[in-house]
Amino acid sequence: MKSRATRALLPITLLSLAGALHPGAGQSATPTARAEVGQQLFMRDGCYECHGTRGQGGGVAGPRLAPDPPPLDIMLRILRKPLDRMPVYTSRVLADEEAAAIYTYLLSIPAPKPVQDISILR
Repeated sequence: MKSRATRALLPITLLSLAGALHPGAGQSATPTARAEVGQQLFMRDGCYECHGTRGQGGGVAGPRLAPDPPPLDIMLRILRKPLDRMPVYTSRVLADEEAAAIYTYLLSIPAPKPVQDISILR
């Protein structure tokens, strides 16, 4: 099983490769900027409709994706050949670089507070 730190490097590596293939693509973007772009893409492409605006999941509609998303390679595989009712996101619809930005957004979402730390629930 890959650690969260290892998985965090995957989108950066992918974006670096994209920069080599397409000069100027993602070269000056900070992780925060990439996460912001990823959030915009997450909303633009309708991911939030099933997975919630913060990747929290939507019950039977879509599983929880954050704060610990599946590895990027698995996420890409599911986007390209989804299971069940999820729409297909071909590379023409959502480029690998865009998927990597969404992945960076999902990694940036902090874990919720533990129940014992929420005073109203005690």
